[in-house]
Amino acid sequence: MEKYSRNILLLTATISPKTNQPSLIITDEKERLFQYSQALEYYIHAKASGDIDAIVFVDNSGYDVSDLRQKYGRDDVEIISFYGLDYPVEYHRGYGEMTLIVKAYEHSKLLQSVSKHGHVWKITGRYKIKNINSVIRFSDSNFDVLCKLNKGWMAMEIFSWSQKGFSELIRSLPEHLKSRMPPEIIIPRLLIEKKTTILVSKAIYPAYISGVRGSDGKSFIGRFGVIRHALAVLMFWPKKTIMGIFQK
Repeated sequence: MEKYSRNILLLTATISPKTNQPSLIITDEKERLFQYSQALEYYIHAKASGDIDAIVFVDNSGYDVSDLRQKYGRDDVEIISFYGLDYPVEYHRGYGEMTLIVKAYEHSKLLQSVSKHGHVWKITGRYKIKNINSVIRFSDSNFDVLCKLNKGWMAMEIFSWSQKGFSELIRSLPEHLKSRMPPEIIIPRLLIEKKTTILVSKAIYPAYISGVRGSDGKSFIGRFGVIRHALAVLMFWPKKTIMGIFQK
């Protein structure tokens, strides 16, 4: 393992969620563990293409991940678990995920190996981004925070940040999320406030996501998803060019 990494995947997980969690249909820990395991295995295979330097899988339910660690753990794949669900019930569960990210830096040697110009790619751990290497390869590479934004709403399935992005924004997110309001709404407002101190890019290559949503158990990509994704890819290239011009 090199001392510094360019691109690290951070797979967030809650294998055994709290009972009566609002807007969460998939709660069975065996079902969730299977989905997380399948996704992790997929990303390990995807890593062979060379765009991904390391993978950090982090569970915040305190689940015993010994079997996962034995099967998948190696120098460039960390499997971590701690209990981080002891927050007030009135908080949106996005608070728990952002707290997971911050605590992951305390537990992970790999996250501490990101180079100055490298990036961490946060991915919801049950989802397989079938074109993850293309997302990394073709997205904007000059950013502190990279995400999909649309009319004040931020997609949480995948987004990325640099060391500066973490220290200037990501590290402080839990303090801003102590409410029922979802991070999808709160974080875009914070990005506007931080626009003079960090470089925010929306030029993220369209992710093709395979998996079922935890909120309703339905396929993430949905009906006509292949067509919508193809159109999004076609629209991406001129959009990236225009964004690049305005960043200069």
